This record gives sequence, C-alpha cells and structure tokens, in this order.
Amino acid sequence: MENFHLSPLDISIIVAEILLVVVVGFVAARKIKRTAEGYFLASGNMPWYLIGAAFVSTSISSEQIVGTIGATYKGGLGIANWEWWALPTYLLMMVFFIPLYLRNKIMTVPELLNRRFGPACGTIYSFVILLGYVFVFLPPVIYGGSITLSELTGWNQAYVMAGIILITASYTLAGGLNAVMWTDAIQCVMLIGGGVIFYFVALQHIPGGWDAMAAAAPERFHLYQPPSDPEAPFAGLVLGTFGVFLFYQASNQVMVQRILSARSMWDGIMGMIFSGFINIVRPLVTCLVGVILYHWLEVMHKGPSLLPDNQDRAFPLALQLFAPSGLKGVILAGFFAAVMASVSSLANSIATIFSLDVYKKFINKNAGDRELIT
Repeated sequence: MENFHLSPLDISIIVAEILLVVVVGFVAARKIKRTAEGYFLASGNMPWYLIGAAFVSTSISSEQIVGTIGATYKGGLGIANWEWWALPTYLLMMVFFIPLYLRNKIMTVPELLNRRFGPACGTIYSFVILLGYVFVFLPPVIYGGSITLSELTGWNQAYVMAGIILITASYTLAGGLNAVMWTDAIQCVMLIGGGVIFYFVALQHIPGGWDAMAAAAPERFHLYQPPSDPEAPFAGLVLGTFGVFLFYQASNQVMVQRILSARSMWDGIMGMIFSGFINIVRPLVTCLVGVILYHWLEVMHKGPSLLPDNQDRAFPLALQLFAPSGLKGVILAGFFAAVMASVSSLANSIATIFSLDVYKKFINKNAGDRELIT
C-alpha cells in the first residue's frame, strides 16, 4: 500500500476523533444501570436513531472499505449490490424478526432458541458463535485493521494494534452496550460524512465530472452484470447475498443486540428503516471513489494501472492522489472508527453470550447481576 505524509492537521484530527469517542464512551458509561440488562442491553432504552446508526457502523469493517473500493475499480458499480441486497433482509427484520425478538423480551439469540427449540439448540448456537467471534471474526478485524492503518500512516503495527485494543476496551468494558452504541453513532457520522466529502473532492479532479466518466466507460456504471461476471454476477447476488445477510443481520448476536436494546417496537423498526436509508447511500460513497480512480488511471492515464491484481491499493492511492491535508485526517479517523466499532461490538456480544448463556448456565447458575458484569 501507499505510504504518504500526514500533516500535523491530519494527526490532530485523528487524535481528536479518538479522544471524542473515548469521552463519549465514558460519559455514556456513567449513565448505565449496573444490572445485566443495563450493561448488556442499555436497559432497553435506546432510541431509533442510535439503533440505526449503530447498526450501520457495526456492519462496516476496515477490510470491507479497502476491498469494496478495490473491487469497484476492477469491476464497476455492480459490486454495490453486495450491500444493497441486504435490504430485503431489513424488510424481513421489520416484519418478522424484530416483533419476534421484542415480544419475547430476550437478551440473547440463544435464549430464544432455548425457548423455541430446547436447550441443546441454544447451547450449540452459543458455543459455535462464541468460537466464531473469538477465533474467526475478531482476530482479522484487529490484525487486518492494524496492518492497513500501519501501512497507511507509517506507524508501527504493534503500537497501532495495542492502541486499538486498549482504547476500545476502555469504554467498552466501562459502559457496556450503552457506551458501544453511542460511540458507534459518532463513528457512523465520521465514516459517512468523511466518505461523502471525499467523493466530491475526488470528483473535482475529473474534467467533465460524472458525465465524462459515464461517457468514457459506460459499462462501469452497470448495476447488474451477466452470470459470467467474476465479481458480481446477478444470479450470485440474488441467491448468495440473501442467505448470508439473513444470518448476519437477523440472527447474529452482534447485530441483533442493537435491536434488543430498543425502548419500543416502534424504535426498533424505525432504527432499521433509518439504517436502510443510510445503507442505500453508503455503498456509493466507497464504490464511486473506485470509479473515479479507474477513470484517473485507466482512461486519463495519470499513473500506472492497478489491474489485474493490485486493486487493493486503490483506497490508499486515492487518498494520496485526491485528499488534501485535513481531509486525509478525516478519512483516516473514519477508518480508525470502523476498526474500533467492529472490535467494540464483537467484544460486547462475546461478553453478553458468555455471561448469560455459558457462565450463568454452566458455571454458576446463581450468579447475580454484579457477578455477571464484572
């Protein structure tokens, strides 16, 4: 990846964003009730706008940003459908899953499985999902995020990794889900706001703007590709993404926990609607940067091509080429935010399932709230 100089302004913005997240996290931590429900579900008192913003922030990871921009550079806007085809799952959530979860007043997905299908089903889910979170989901987020940030900034990877873990753990452990969701909301604003600004700044480098890009390579703007397309075939989008998102959005504790914290059914459903509107725009924020860089390199020939196998360099190269001082800091702050949001959400859900579905069920059945949250 490209290494580039960060100005004092860039570094100040990154540090300020991290401090803002930590302060918001600790302020939110002071307001929670020291009970299992207060710690793991924010006392069931979250409004719709926090649920929606947290849902978006939790679903974004650092490697996803790099990969989406690179895939769009290589294959065009059709890759955005990998995100847009999550929206049918949102509809299913609003019609079926949210009413089911909130009517049953559960704290975890295994709890519902225990009630509906017996303790064996809930126990299997608990152990499988814990193993998945701890050994499959969390290490790549921390390690992969630290590698990317280290390569983008030139900072030592070990220090970046330690910083991610310590900073995220500080507010996550102190404030539980309340702190996680408030910080997720801040991080969502950083990600989406920074991405929108970056798109418009980058577009100014293209003579003729959008019309020129569409005229030069109209095939890059096709949203649906033939079945032979290696990146985003239409059949694969329809058949594959629905099943993946049905698990990830509707039965994954990390995502469902935000819904379970809703103060009412209305807030839960409105949170999903709000999240859905953001997710209509969010793929464009990343994908359009890939299209702009493609035009810059492949049509205007302003630099060496990244095709066929170096498209993952598209994101850092776009930052180097198009982002002025200050905006680099905003974008990288948003990138830090994506890593911290993923880590805090996973850590909180790991603690929730372990405490309620493993520790209390198999280790100490008489454990009280204080023991469960410490």
